Amino acid sequence: MVGDKTKEALSKLLELENRNGWIDQVTLQAGVGRVKRVLEKEMEVLRLEYRQSIMDRVDKQTRKGLDKYGQVLNENEELNDLEMLEYFAEELTDALVYIEDLKVKIKKLKEIGGDEE
Repeated sequence: MVGDKTKEALSKLLELENRNGWIDQVTLQAGVGRVKRVLEKEMEVLRLEYRQSIMDRVDKQTRKGLDKYGQVLNENEELNDLEMLEYFAEELTDALVYIEDLKVKIKKLKEIGGDEE
């Protein structure tokens, strides 16, 4: 998986080669070094501990939407932007309910356990 920044760095290197018809060794090494650094940075994103669970959740929700509606969200031409925003607001409201409920439960547990934090 090559990201946009890696593609951009490679493109600049190829542009130099195409403009001059050749690249001297120093320029080539510098360009390759830049591409390598950019690629390493982009690979860090792929190694984030929580990344895979997020991707799995997105895949699960996509399948759920396909099963329920027969299409993915961006294919749904019946929903206008305001309706989509309303659904989004409803989802965020549900999330807030979960957060507040968990805060109350944590507070009660701390009171029982004697934690002051």
